[in-house]
Amino acid sequence: MPVYAFLPPELPVFTYLDATKRSWIESYFGLDTLCARSRRQVDEVDRAALGNNTLSIFSSDWARADAARDYHVPAERMAVVPFGANLIDPPSRADVEGWIDARADKPLRLLFLGIEWLRKGGPEALALVRALRTRGVPATLDIVGCNPALSPADLALVHVHGFIEHSSPAGRDKFHAILHEAHVLLFLSRAEAYGIALCEAAAFGVPAYANPVGGIPTIVQPGVTGWLGTMPFSPEAAAETLATIWRAPNQYRFIALAARVDFETRLNWGVAGRNLRDQMESALARRAAKLAP
Repeated sequence: MPVYAFLPPELPVFTYLDATKRSWIESYFGLDTLCARSRRQVDEVDRAALGNNTLSIFSSDWARADAARDYHVPAERMAVVPFGANLIDPPSRADVEGWIDARADKPLRLLFLGIEWLRKGGPEALALVRALRTRGVPATLDIVGCNPALSPADLALVHVHGFIEHSSPAGRDKFHAILHEAHVLLFLSRAEAYGIALCEAAAFGVPAYANPVGGIPTIVQPGVTGWLGTMPFSPEAAAETLATIWRAPNQYRFIALAARVDFETRLNWGVAGRNLRDQMESALARRAAKLAP
C-alpha cells in the first residue's frame, strides 16, 4: 500500500500515474478477480490518495476521466502529461525522413511489439495481414517480443524475432533496424493503460494502427499521426484503411512525418519533464494562494 496516500494533507504530494488502481485492475483483470475485502482496500487507497494529493497527474485523458468518474476528483486537482519514448539515442529527423522515403514502393511491413501475444492483439494482427493479402497487398508481419505458436500457413506471413534485449547495444541496433523499416505499428491491445511503444515507433516515423482502449487515444491522433480502429476489432476495416494508405505514398509520408513531429513536440521525456514542472509549480501557486491569510 503506497504510504503517500495517507500523508498529512499539509504536505504537498504529487503523483504521476498511468491509471488509478481501480482502473488498472478493472481493465487488465476485472474487479471480479478480487475478493470483496481487496476491492474495498483498492478503493480506499485510491480515494485517500486522490483526495489528499496536491495534484494527480495522469499520462492519458482516459485515466483522468476514470479518476473523475469513480472518485469525483475536481478538474483543478488533476492534469494530463503524456509519457515519453524510452529511447536513449532517438534518430535524427533527417534519418527518419530518409527511412520514410525508402519505404515507398516496398511490400507493406507491419510490426507487432509485445511479450503478451494474446493481450496485445497478436491473433488480430495476423487476421489483418490475411485480409490485406486478399486485397492484393503484399503485407508481412514482424513479431518482436515473443515466439507465439503459429501454424505453417501463418509462419509464411511473418518474421518472428522473439524477445530482443534493448539494454544491449546489439539488441538495440537490431530493434532499431526493424523499426526504421516498418511501415505501420499494429497496436491492437485488448487492454492498455498507456502504450510507450507507440511513442517509440513515432520517433522512427512509424505511425500506428491501434485499438481505442485505455490511454491509447491520447497518443494516436486518428488520421493525423495514425489510425484508431473500432471495438470489436474489424480486420476488414483495418485492411481497407491500410491498403488505401499503402497505395497513396504521399499521404503515408504525411502521416509518418506527423508521427515523428508528435514525438518531438509531445511524446518525449524532455517535454514531459518540463510539463510536469510547470504543472507542479502552478499547483503549488494555487495552494499557496488558498492558504494565504
